[in-house]
Amino acid sequence: MLFVNAISPHSVGIWGAYVQELILRDFLGDLSGSKKVKLKLTNDPLPLGRDVESGLSAIQGFLLAFGIGITYIVVAPSLVRNVVEEREKSQKNQMIVSGIRLPAYWMGHYVKDVVFGLILAIWIIVLIAIFDIDVEDAWIFLILGAFVNPPFLYTFGFFFDKADNSGGATSFYMFLFSFIAPIVIFILQIIPSTRDIALPLKWLFSLMSPQFAIICAVYFISFKQFFGFLQPADGECGEACDYSVPDTFDERIALIPFMGMLIALVGWWIVIAFVDSSLWKLCAKTPPPKPQDMTGIDEDIVNEEK
Repeated sequence: MLFVNAISPHSVGIWGAYVQELILRDFLGDLSGSKKVKLKLTNDPLPLGRDVESGLSAIQGFLLAFGIGITYIVVAPSLVRNVVEEREKSQKNQMIVSGIRLPAYWMGHYVKDVVFGLILAIWIIVLIAIFDIDVEDAWIFLILGAFVNPPFLYTFGFFFDKADNSGGATSFYMFLFSFIAPIVIFILQIIPSTRDIALPLKWLFSLMSPQFAIICAVYFISFKQFFGFLQPADGECGEACDYSVPDTFDERIALIPFMGMLIALVGWWIVIAFVDSSLWKLCAKTPPPKPQDMTGIDEDIVNEEK
């Protein structure tokens, strides 16, 4: 009778190899050299179990979202500063007066910033592939974010008259919605008593900040292996719960951030068109000149002035 120490993960493989070695020796019988037959066992590294892989995937996803958040804190203030500085120095007004239309002005900025955003998104996707991070479909949110982030930041820039004041406020906003808000929503959603609060806030924040939507999606995708147990699809269902791993575009995972980004892409451009056209019309209005007092001035000069 053989006993195995199940506490040590290596002992199971060693015991199995030893038994197979004894069986092989017995099968060979009295053949020459049969007693010297040995099986070579390589037991390091052992294959990872599903639970360990899920845990590592969640940690990698968390670190990935953290890195994306730092990127937004660094990059976003420069995009806001560009548009605020042009307005502060009247460069925008000069371009409009010179014949450039508002749509052309914004499209010039937008194409430049989208190309820059796509370069960052592709670089992050390459890193995900290199380090084999299990965040299925996260690339969709990264690519979509390159198109949604600029109009949001342009709208955010309307709150500032001075370019120097925009940097700190933008970084603080990015910190709130790239780090604090996703973690708060995640905690609220996994606690049964606060799920009714989490979903409306998830919608609101996804509309208010595309950066939140991207990072929130990465968080939930990386932890979706656990959501079958943390939040079953059928809610309070007892033994009949559906504990299967949810899809990426399940409401519990990343459907709300995805829909929020699509709506925000259209919504922020509508806000820009309305606010900027109103501001330009307001700036273009100049008060009529005050009539000059011509009393005591020669009649010929008065006629020339008229």
